[in-house]
Parts: sequence; C-alpha cells; structure tokens
Amino acid sequence: MNFPLDTHVWIWSVGVTAKVSLASQSALANRQHNFFLSPISIWETLRLIEKKRLPINIAPQLWIEHALQFSGVQEAPLTYAVARRCRQLQLPQ
Repeated sequence: MNFPLDTHVWIWSVGVTAKVSLASQSALANRQHNFFLSPISIWETLRLIEKKRLPINIAPQLWIEHALQFSGVQEAPLTYAVARRCRQLQLPQ
C-alpha cells in the first residue's frame, strides 16, 4: 500500500518517535508499505531548520539526505496532475 507522509510525521519518525502514535509507528515499520514525501515537506523541513524550530547539529542538506535514507521514504513528484488531483479531493470539515 502507498502512503504520503506528513512533514511532521516524517521528521518525528527519524528523531522523536515518542511523538508518533503506536499505530503510526507500526505502519511505518511495515516494509510492505511504500511511503512518499512531497518536495514541499522537504522545503518545510529546511524552513524549520532555518527558523531554529528543528535543531540539528549537521548541515541541513546532510540532515535531509540522512533522514531520507534512514526513513526509507521516496520523494514524490509534484506535477500538475498531482496538484490538480489534490484540489479535487473532498476533505472532511
């Protein structure tokens, strides 16, 4: 099964697992699932680092590379078709 990851779930899953629910930790550990991360999540992560809201002790680019490797997520392409489809989703209010 394929899952998009929220920015914070991705960040927490590579560093502060206590913030990730047990159900989410179990899903993340299931190697039958494929997890995808939006390029916007990477941009958001870099902004958090710049604003000192995500303290790290290595270069931001290295942290991103290591976190992508450690988490096993794949970078999802952000295309016109993806953006258009996202706008068509009916989310609960």
